[in-house]
Amino acid sequence: MNILDLKIINFFKKASRRLKLNLFLNDFVIGLIITLIVSSIPSIMSLIVPIYKIKIIYISVLLIGICISFIYSMVRLPNKEKQALIIDSKGLDERLSTALESIGKEKGVYSLQKEDTARFIESFNIKEKIPIIIEKKKVIMVISLVVISFLGMFIKTEAKTLAKEIETTKKFEKETLNKIEEQKKIIQKIDKLNEDEKKKIIEVLEKTEKEITTTKTEKDIEKALERLDKRLEKEAKDPNISKEKQDMLKSIQKDINPKGEEQRKDKANKDLNKLVDKFSENEFMEELSKQLAAKNKEGIDKALKDIENNVSSLEDLEKSQISRSLKEASLKIDNEDLKEALRDISKDVKEGNISDESKKKTSEALKSLVDETEGTASKIHNKGEKKEQSGEGKEKGQGKNSDEGQEEGKSNGEGQGSEKGKGEGVNKGSKNGINKTDISTPLNKEEVFIPNRSEGNDENLTGKENNNSSSQTLDLDKGIGKRGESINYDKVIGDYTKEAYDSVNNLTIPEALKDIIKSYFEGLQ
Repeated sequence: MNILDLKIINFFKKASRRLKLNLFLNDFVIGLIITLIVSSIPSIMSLIVPIYKIKIIYISVLLIGICISFIYSMVRLPNKEKQALIIDSKGLDERLSTALESIGKEKGVYSLQKEDTARFIESFNIKEKIPIIIEKKKVIMVISLVVISFLGMFIKTEAKTLAKEIETTKKFEKETLNKIEEQKKIIQKIDKLNEDEKKKIIEVLEKTEKEITTTKTEKDIEKALERLDKRLEKEAKDPNISKEKQDMLKSIQKDINPKGEEQRKDKANKDLNKLVDKFSENEFMEELSKQLAAKNKEGIDKALKDIENNVSSLEDLEKSQISRSLKEASLKIDNEDLKEALRDISKDVKEGNISDESKKKTSEALKSLVDETEGTASKIHNKGEKKEQSGEGKEKGQGKNSDEGQEEGKSNGEGQGSEKGKGEGVNKGSKNGINKTDISTPLNKEEVFIPNRSEGNDENLTGKENNNSSSQTLDLDKGIGKRGESINYDKVIGDYTKEAYDSVNNLTIPEALKDIIKSYFEGLQ
């Protein structure tokens, strides 16, 4: 290989590198434009449609597109023969491609041809003849698509907010389900629990798992965890289980929902503050408001006693004001037991006669709320627990009231206990007896059928089923049927009343008109 050969080869290498770089960049930009178009589609859609993990989708599409564009641009590069022809087209008139074929050949014709090529390449300006240029319109298109994509990524819209909530919910759901699965494995390994006890606890956990997998928001998951807390707490209250097992159930609660106790305290404090504010608006309720604010349990009982003693002597308007204050307070809080107690005593106040049962239930619910604010309460989940007795044999009792009635039942417990209601009497037995109630026993309230409730959202009805209400799910395999539940009328009306009160309070209308509207909804209950 002589000097001419080396000169031609070196020239070709320089020109070839520049040519390949130019071709590569132009092909890569085309691929990048296509990638940006594809990636900007979900980015723009995310402005109007909630898209889960949009940033991950965008970056994934972008990276995959860039990789494909790079590979495509490399594959598209021409071979040496085509590169030489392209360089020849810049003014060398096929001299370079011919000279490259003559490399290593020293005969006269080849030598003359290479000398001619060498003279031309000396005056050939590679930078000028083979410029590295990307079309201006391609550059503008790339910049525009990048701007559009980034705008789509960072502009905040309602859909973006919802997508963020979905992402947070999915993450929280995954963490919670992992904790529950971990607890199920731990329970299986505990030797101190028999198989029935293990099965019972695992069934409770699995029920919560199903509830969590059907949730749509983080709030729904928190509600499911609250229900789990109540179920486990109810299991822990079983007098037949040991202290060790009770501690184990509490440990499960803490491991699955470590923030549960703190959240309950926060909710209780919010409810307490709402009640204090609401009761302070009514002069007849001021004392109860003060005692609640001071968290004075004895003071709460005394304030309720004063209301009971004075309510019969009040004018109808004053009774209505107190009743409304209690009703509106029940609509503001989340504590279901207290909601029910306030609704019941509200009706008694309106009638001018507070029953011992209503007063007792309200007192216990308010004091339980005070305990919850300090993290010391065990909420009452079942009214039957307050009336639970233990005994053996038959239960007989006779009560004295305006309607004189008798009750008797059978029970399978052991020991004996007594209970005092509106009348007087002594009962032997347990709550499992079959009782014959007297004619003064209140009948079940009217129920309303809610179709397709099992397929809907819990937010449609904010209340929870009361202990004295009932619900049933209808699912017909044959014939024409609707799936739904029968819900207590008072609970349904309570939800609509709350919605009406909220709407009225936000309207700029005279107070007298607001009172008329509120009185109408009170009359429905």
